[in-house]
Amino acid sequence: MFKKNLSKILVGIFTLMTIWSFKGTTTSNVSAQMALSGNAPYINTWLVSGPFDTALTDFQMTPKVGQDISGKKWEYFDDRIWNRSYDDYQDLYGYFTVKKGIDTKNKYVYANTYVYSPSAQSVELRFAASGSNRLIVNGVALTSPSTVVEPQKDQQKQTVNLNQGWNSILIEIYHSYTDDVAEGKLIDGIMNLPDKHGEYLGFYGRLTDTNGNEVPNIQYSVTGENTSLTIDTQTLSAEDVVPSDVMGRGLPTNILPKGYVEWPYVWNTTLYSTEQYRVQGSHYQFQASGGQPGYSWSIVSGALPHGLTLNADGTIDGFCNTMGTYNFTVQVKDSLLNTAQKELSIIVKDRPNRWFEEGRVSALSHCIPIYDWYVDPNFSFDLWAERAKRQGHSLVSIETLQQHPYWPSKFDNPAGINGANQYLPRDAQGKVLDGLMEAKEAIERHGMKFGLYYGTTYNDVFFHDIQDLVLRYEPKYLYYDGPQSRTANNFDILYSVVRNYSDEIIINSNVWSGEYGDADLRTTEASHIYSGSRGTLHKKRTIVEPWKSIITKNNPNPYYSKRDDFRQVAKEMIMNAASGKVDNNDQMPIMSRGPQWDSPEDVATRYPKSAQEFIDVREGLIGWFAPEGKPERHESTTGTMPYFLDGWGYTDDGKGNIDKFETGQGPDWGFAVSRDNNIYLHFIEGPYGKKGYQGQSSVTISPVNDTVTKVSWLNG
Repeated sequence: MFKKNLSKILVGIFTLMTIWSFKGTTTSNVSAQMALSGNAPYINTWLVSGPFDTALTDFQMTPKVGQDISGKKWEYFDDRIWNRSYDDYQDLYGYFTVKKGIDTKNKYVYANTYVYSPSAQSVELRFAASGSNRLIVNGVALTSPSTVVEPQKDQQKQTVNLNQGWNSILIEIYHSYTDDVAEGKLIDGIMNLPDKHGEYLGFYGRLTDTNGNEVPNIQYSVTGENTSLTIDTQTLSAEDVVPSDVMGRGLPTNILPKGYVEWPYVWNTTLYSTEQYRVQGSHYQFQASGGQPGYSWSIVSGALPHGLTLNADGTIDGFCNTMGTYNFTVQVKDSLLNTAQKELSIIVKDRPNRWFEEGRVSALSHCIPIYDWYVDPNFSFDLWAERAKRQGHSLVSIETLQQHPYWPSKFDNPAGINGANQYLPRDAQGKVLDGLMEAKEAIERHGMKFGLYYGTTYNDVFFHDIQDLVLRYEPKYLYYDGPQSRTANNFDILYSVVRNYSDEIIINSNVWSGEYGDADLRTTEASHIYSGSRGTLHKKRTIVEPWKSIITKNNPNPYYSKRDDFRQVAKEMIMNAASGKVDNNDQMPIMSRGPQWDSPEDVATRYPKSAQEFIDVREGLIGWFAPEGKPERHESTTGTMPYFLDGWGYTDDGKGNIDKFETGQGPDWGFAVSRDNNIYLHFIEGPYGKKGYQGQSSVTISPVNDTVTKVSWLNG
């Protein structure tokens, strides 16, 4: 062993710097999308009311918070108060159904806002809504009920003539719903079809000029005309919440959206394209009413969270830096110099994907119940989970749907592809058996977090299935495969439904280039040994996890290189962890799907050989990381961050610029990482052309700000 002890503080506590040497062998239905234009922000704060069995007929009204309307009330609405999706989609399903427990299917709901215009002028309302919608401005219906479509940003454009002063903009939405299963349309192994009559409910809306740009000097309010200058920003409140202990039920008590460390506050913007499925989230903006509009905003006591600033127009900009609760008093001043104040607070939490990043090893795991179902009904999920834990995994996620479901999905198609689904084990009612729960319980028993993989489907199938999975299994992680093959989907809807239930569930979007909605993680598929990848080209700190699987003699795959040498698997794990990524090391018992892919003879003869080969490689990896009688080496990957060393073409910017590492920059001999004031040096040959240890008599390491007293080899 070769270690350096660093005297860090004067009370006798020592830190550890470990040089680690590793030198081994080297083995050589897409739909066209409309681009968004202009810089006009979306409107994210509204009054909402409903649901109603029939459409309202009298629009000569001035909605106010708490006002009665046909047996319902107008309620303050901003889904960002509970939903951390950085988007401009107004999730009415999340509000009415998840939070309040009220069914809106085949009923009408309404959303209203007021806009102040300093003069009479024509603008565009760019909007879209699920179901059928109608636009009413200042009590006059400008459109007839629309054809039902799946909503996308800026899908509809309507010229709106604003009066000078306050104007009412009312959107009527009919939640048109049909049951996919009742329609009986089948694709692949599940009932899967584009369905514009979906379970989801929501809309978009923004006022623009003809080029999509912001209209100068207009003001938004949920109150409009008011007797005195008032700050409208407030908490959600409703009298008709249906009590329940179901996950997600109940309105939040915070007034302002929560912030997350190293992420922008609510807003987000794309660094890739202008397509409709891009990341897009407008800044939070305070609202006021009354007085003489021409409002300006300021903080008069306390302070916003570190890293945030308040602009004079009431928008909050910046990134959250530090966790905590930040109390402040905000003031609005109108053009006549009248003022109003309100005491508010913002809670800043740690970003939900940090535990995943620090874990450094995850496992998207395919085909989990196949071996148990078709080969060995006594297959031990405990031994399987224990083996994953000993490889260093902090998370194991398992496949729920790939051509056929592994749990009793509503959309299971018993016929399946070429009749293969007839072999799935079923209960007396014909439902697929739950092939996931036993694996989940074993994963959690061994101290790892549990996640779910979901294959590509259309909006409504995903929307229903994912709620069933979240409520049934309570995962900490959701992996959505193949969004680039479903670009007609609305990714705001698909991610928002997950976050209606919890802000702690992290979402991985398996995207190889570009971006599809506001994901927390990204995956690239490592098709060859030492595949590189990038994942941080986002305003929001987003972690990348390159996925790979063991491929052996009896379990080949035409798409991925052979990985039957545990030393190569270990090298890739170190390469990814030390490059600021999370190594995704698939823990499937075998890479096969039973009778859907293979003959009964193949299942009976080849599968056991494949399973043993996979076990042998994993046990070899375990033995290398935790050799008997020698130091355990996972400390050099788990919880570490890439460490900047001088002399290799870049310097530490102090902001965690992990992109400097993602394509292998750094020492030509390998990688440096740190954790808990310890520095670990990985001398490694192969990945990114690293040369490894070549017998040099010394290696200079700097900066090291502490006194070095000892150097040890972890694998000497």
